[in-house]
Amino acid sequence: MTILAAALKGEEIVPIVEGDWVRIYNTETNGFEDHRNPALSVEEGRRGEVLKFVNNFNVTVFLAPPNTFCERSYDKAKEQDLQFVQLNPGTLFQQFLESSYQFSTELPQKEIVPS
Repeated sequence: MTILAAALKGEEIVPIVEGDWVRIYNTETNGFEDHRNPALSVEEGRRGEVLKFVNNFNVTVFLAPPNTFCERSYDKAKEQDLQFVQLNPGTLFQQFLESSYQFSTELPQKEIVPS
């Protein structure tokens, strides 16, 4: 399984439009690759730009603190059969790895930003 997390320099997982970089994590190898966040290269459609980017890496799961998706990008993510791991704000990548996390096909509506 391949998981995407957007993060800041201190490895705090943040919504995809806020991260300095995105981490592609492979659960089978426990390896990861860090890439410059593609949302930083556009002014509009930033979440959609990240969704396009993940297609290159066969990402199947997004780590999702509140406000990771807007309505439009959330619908697109669900169309791509992506799953989500709901996280509390301030979660570090290492904390995620050390926790028992649950995958979901839905996120609470209150955590989705209006488009």
